[in-house]
Amino acid sequence: MSETIDRALYQNNIAGTLSFNHFDKANHNAKIGYWLAPCYQGQGLITTACQKFIEYGFNALNLKCVEIHCAINNIKSQNIPIRLGFTKTDDRQEEIKLADNQYADAIIYSLVKH
Repeated sequence: MSETIDRALYQNNIAGTLSFNHFDKANHNAKIGYWLAPCYQGQGLITTACQKFIEYGFNALNLKCVEIHCAINNIKSQNIPIRLGFTKTDDRQEEIKLADNQYADAIIYSLVKH
């Protein structure tokens, strides 16, 4: 199951994407994925959108844990889960597919509903 906002709009322009994916219904977990066009980065848009998405996931979808996987070399992306109170998950790493169809090692961050 994927709850996707295919196009995230900002001031009537397509700014990026945001989605829940990799749902684990048995454990009430999901992963958030996002991408934001460079001209919209650095304005807090994805941080704000992720916060709302997390609230929706915890309250409407009954999620217990949300993960964000960030490319190791993408410090801007890593700052988003850090600002949102996520915890780096035991230095677990995996390979993720990027928007340009390339692959990169990723750091996993998680947030558990309390």
